[in-house]
Amino acid sequence: MELMQDMSAEEFLLGFRRFIARWGNPKQIISDNGSQFKLASNTLEEAWNGVTVDSDVQTYMANEGIQWQFIVELAPWMGGFYERLIGIVKRCLRKTIGKLCLTNEQFRTLLAESEAVVNSRPLVYIGDDINSNIIPTPDLNPKTGFPDHNEEDSTDPEYLPQISSAKKLLLKWKKGQKHLTMFWKTWRDEYLL
Repeated sequence: MELMQDMSAEEFLLGFRRFIARWGNPKQIISDNGSQFKLASNTLEEAWNGVTVDSDVQTYMANEGIQWQFIVELAPWMGGFYERLIGIVKRCLRKTIGKLCLTNEQFRTLLAESEAVVNSRPLVYIGDDINSNIIPTPDLNPKTGFPDHNEEDSTDPEYLPQISSAKKLLLKWKKGQKHLTMFWKTWRDEYLL
């Protein structure tokens, strides 16, 4: 998940470059017909065609090229498999944040931690027998995750003090962990159960 300043193709391309830097080249991108996606697709295709003169690059592109597939125009139900997941994540974020006023960096951090929660989800049914199966997850980076803690207090003051001491910094960290726990619980209830 990536925080963008606007819906422009340039902003999307910058976010897409960050995605590739973190996760590597995707084999396929499936998206709706947003104008920024179409322009970005054309731009990537032109940029890559200009680079593919070198035989090594041509081989890489043949093996690792990104196929961009658009769903049928004016048919959002065609993206049902990812639209449902997006809807659940948005709902979990809304319940987690509520009416809080987060800074860009606080929101960016919550998105990154929420991404770790979503990407650690199981892909198959989890039975009662813990030894029955290994549970596959789309866990591309096994070192990602979020710290486990047991805070149950869901109250959150509106006041956002300036951090000037270690104690206030610790309180800010705990507040962030509380948001992450709330996202996890909502995600578990909405998606996993």
